[in-house]
Amino acid sequence: MQENGSQRLRKRYSATFKGQLVRMLLKEEKGLAQLSAEYGIHPNVLRQWRATALDGLGTLFSSEHQELASVRQEYEARLSEAQSDLEQLSAQVEWLRKNLVSALGREERIALIEWDNRDLPLTKQAELLGISRSSLYYRAGSQGTRGGKRDQDCELNYSSSDT
Repeated sequence: MQENGSQRLRKRYSATFKGQLVRMLLKEEKGLAQLSAEYGIHPNVLRQWRATALDGLGTLFSSEHQELASVRQEYEARLSEAQSDLEQLSAQVEWLRKNLVSALGREERIALIEWDNRDLPLTKQAELLGISRSSLYYRAGSQGTRGGKRDQDCELNYSSSDT
């Protein structure tokens, strides 16, 4: 949300920034009103941050806190690894797409389409192979047919109430 009339963008602050302000409050380097005015943060928000910090002091040195920190560190390591794998796979797909389109002819690329693959939709397959999706449904010589019959061979069945 951007500032349009009464709507305003909600500010988000990092945990480090919150910790620095709470530290200043606890050391009483600056008063609540002074910090509020200086950083443009409502005094009630600063009070809430201070209360949260004081409530969390009891668990700061507990084994639960250390266990949580190790789980977080493991999670961040796995996330970083997954992100690098994703970047590598994206680069590989892009390389394959570029080289496949230049190395194979259109008919050969169409032959690679897997019509029954539920994991990779036709639209995505066509995009990866550099083919227009709509061209997959076109069959040479079958233009103007319906279910294998030519248009002039199709009969129109009208009921007597329609005429």
